[in-house]
Amino acid sequence: MLAALSVLGHEDIHQMNGIKNLLAVFINAVAAAYFLLAGMVRAPDALVMAAGAAIGGVAAAGVARRMGRAAVRRAVIVIGFSMALVMFWRL
Repeated sequence: MLAALSVLGHEDIHQMNGIKNLLAVFINAVAAAYFLLAGMVRAPDALVMAAGAAIGGVAAAGVARRMGRAAVRRAVIVIGFSMALVMFWRL
């Protein structure tokens, strides 16, 4: 999503990350509703995971602000390419 937002003309990595997170909330809400309606969710486990995701998201946002825009952009690029290489390697 960050690459797509960059192609669309966004330049501020923090703004792009916020938009990406908002879009992810909507995407995940649809998936969560489906799984809930299908009876495929164990509520205690889901609550623990939700709490962990919220804490991790807030902590990561603080770290990203301290790192600065350029460092965050470089980290996203390195992580993205690394993940792509691992995926291709496993083919």
